[in-house]
This record gives sequence, structure tokens and C-alpha cells, in this order.
Amino acid sequence: MTKPPDLMLAVLLFLILALSAFIFQFNGLFGQDAHEYLRLTRALNDYFKNGTALTHSYFPIFYPFAGLLVSKVVWNDIVAMQLVSILSLVISFFYLKKLIGIIHDNGKWVNGWLILFFFFSPYVFRFGLLSMSDMLCLLFVIAAVYHAIRFSKLGAWKDSCWSACFGACAIETRYAAVVIIIFPAIILVRKFIRSADWKTALISAVAALIVFLPDLLIRKRLGFLDVSNSKFRIDYGSNAYSWSPFNFFRNVFENADGVQHYNVWNMVAATYNVIHPAYIFTGIVFLFFLKKKDFASTEIKMMSAIIIVYGLFIAGLQYQNNRYLLQSFPWVIIIFFPAAQRLAARFISEPIQLTFVAGIVVAQQALFWYSFQNIYTLNQTEREIA
Repeated sequence: MTKPPDLMLAVLLFLILALSAFIFQFNGLFGQDAHEYLRLTRALNDYFKNGTALTHSYFPIFYPFAGLLVSKVVWNDIVAMQLVSILSLVISFFYLKKLIGIIHDNGKWVNGWLILFFFFSPYVFRFGLLSMSDMLCLLFVIAAVYHAIRFSKLGAWKDSCWSACFGACAIETRYAAVVIIIFPAIILVRKFIRSADWKTALISAVAALIVFLPDLLIRKRLGFLDVSNSKFRIDYGSNAYSWSPFNFFRNVFENADGVQHYNVWNMVAATYNVIHPAYIFTGIVFLFFLKKKDFASTEIKMMSAIIIVYGLFIAGLQYQNNRYLLQSFPWVIIIFFPAAQRLAARFISEPIQLTFVAGIVVAQQALFWYSFQNIYTLNQTEREIA
């Protein structure tokens, strides 16, 4: 059960995001993808209300479905879509806090660390306001890993079921999440084999399969597989088809959007959630305070593997987008935590702590506004045209 201080913090984080959206009159919608999610939400409402079949869409169903559920409470689907992202960020914050507690066994400064470098991270804060599937997927990914680690340590069947369920939800929210969900799945399978707890394995598998049922019944899709007409066909509108290791060392691509020119190789861009100001503007500094012992635990080794494998997946695409790196950013935050503690203990004395915190918040929000301007302008332009 959430402790009162955590509940108060959750309300504060929610109000910061909600007031930011209200003050700037930003409804979360921008560009084609966000409006497609809104269209799917309305199409789902029409399906349940009138039985109207959904037209084809490559997008997973869970984010628009979540938007539909919330819209029944707030009576506005546009507000509901943004609320899903806001709530997802707030809940992700506390799942990350629990993960740090499990892995590092040291809660000192954890709230401050997550507020400064996770919640106020320019890209994280930005996606907490957007009507996109990224933040909901991030919540499911973090929750799947958290419960998998708890199951490996405590063996409670409920954690196994929750991990399997949240992992399936992540895939049904963003198909590319399967690259990350493989890792908590391995944790569960290893535990099943070692304990020979096949009953829990079966229940967990059923829990995961149930998550895929709505999409299967409504659209005849099993994840990104089209199973209509008794055929299994990959139906995934993504540049993942063009994945190649040769793209690691390229920065010019020709794809469906035309010829794309970028400043750096894909391999370099894939490290941006570790060193780029859009994610963590002091990331390079933290690298120098890491120690070999920080990577001793199995959990941290797994999280390092997630960052590397997912980074290689992103680097192999014929495209660059910092947005894609959001899903592996929580593991960067967890790995950097001991380094941040060492830095703070060594250089940040108590008299300057408040000044330091204020400076970090101002710097992060300045970077957020810098990265947010184009989206905000596009949003306002689209609303004027509409």
C-alpha cells in the first residue's frame, strides 16, 4: 500500500504535469501518429457501441484502448489520451523507486535522484505530456522487469503472473518492446526450470495470452501477426524490416520519408540516452564515477544487456529518433544511481544542496522547452487549422 508521503508526492508529480498542460494549453496531439491513436480510440468506441468494424491500422491497440477507458471517466477522449501518459509517468516513477530499493538496498536520495534525472529529464517529461504510446509502454516495461526480479528473489506466483501480464501489455502497446521483454521472460523461465514450478508457469502463460485476446477478437491480430483467414502474416508497418548491422556506421538513409541526413552514425545516436542532454545532461560525468562493483549483481548485468541489445536494435534501423531510446532509459537511471551518490557525497555539501537542486531543475526544464518548441508549435498550428 502506498505510504502517505509517497501518495503526496504522486499527487504533486501529477499536478506538475497537469498544470503544465493546462498553462500551455497543450492537449498532447501533434503529427500523424498521435492523431492516429486518437482515431483508433474513437474507432474502438464505435466498435463497442455500434459494432462497426475497425479499419486497418498497424498500431497496437492497448494505448487507444486505455484512452477509451479513461474517456468514460473524464468524458473527453482527447483529455483522456493525455491523462494516460501523465498517469503512466507518475506510476513509472514509483516502480523505478521500488526497483532501486530492490537492487541497491539504499534509499538515500532516491526521491531526489528520480525527480531530478527521471521525472524532469527533458524527454521523459515531454512524453509525459504527449498523446503517444511511449509512456504507457515504459510503465509496462518497468513493471514487467520489477515483478520478474521479485519473482526470482521471492518466488511468489503473483509476481510471475504480473510480470507476464505487464510484458504482454508492453508488446501490445509498442511492438518493439519485445526486444526488452525477452529479458524478464528469461528470468521467469530460469526460475520455472530451477524450481520446477510448472503450475505457476502455466498460470503466467495464460495471463500473458489473455492480454492478447482483445486484439485477437477485435482485429484478428496476435501482436504484430495478422491471423485472419487462418494465416499467420507479419503485419508491422515499421522500418524494422530494413534492419541491418551495416546501418550501425551510416548516417544517411533513403526510406519511406525520403532521404534522411543525420549528424552522427546510428551507433553513436544509440548511446544518446546515456550521454545526451535530451535525456540526462550530466550523463558523461556520471560515467566517470561508476565502479566495477556497480555491475556485480545479476540484475545490473541484465539491465546493461537490455541497454546494449536494445541500442543495437535501434542502431540497425534506417532511421534516427531519440524517442525510440526512451524504453531503455530507466535502466540507465538505475545503473547511474550509485555513481550519483558518490558524486553527491564528494562534491555537494549540505549548504549548497538546495542551490544544486534548483540549478538542475532549471537546466532540465530549459532543455525540455528547447526540445519541446517544435512539437508545441505544430500542436498549436494543427489546432488553428482544425
